[in-house]
Amino acid sequence: PYLLPTGWYRFPLAVNGKYGGDDGWLGNGGATKEWAVAFHGTGLGYVLRILRDGLKPSQGQGAERALDTRSGEKIGEGISVTPNITVAQAFANRHKTSRHQNTVAY
Repeated sequence: PYLLPTGWYRFPLAVNGKYGGDDGWLGNGGATKEWAVAFHGTGLGYVLRILRDGLKPSQGQGAERALDTRSGEKIGEGISVTPNITVAQAFANRHKTSRHQNTVAY
């Protein structure tokens, strides 16, 4: 089952019924239809665009020139997600306010 990473907040997206059919994929109790949880580290300025337009490959991605640790090959263009919040955090920008420092993983 999914456990919220310590020190992080999650904000729900209104997707119930949006994609037709059964919403069982949204669960987090370990049922077979549920989707795996994956995180995407990004900058705060990109969150609204991702919510509006969806998560799409784009120029200047953090992992575009990185090497795959399994094969040593360049990762290239695509959408990078991970089940590990610490890995997503490494690709996310920190956002500072007068009282807090935040990191965004989508």
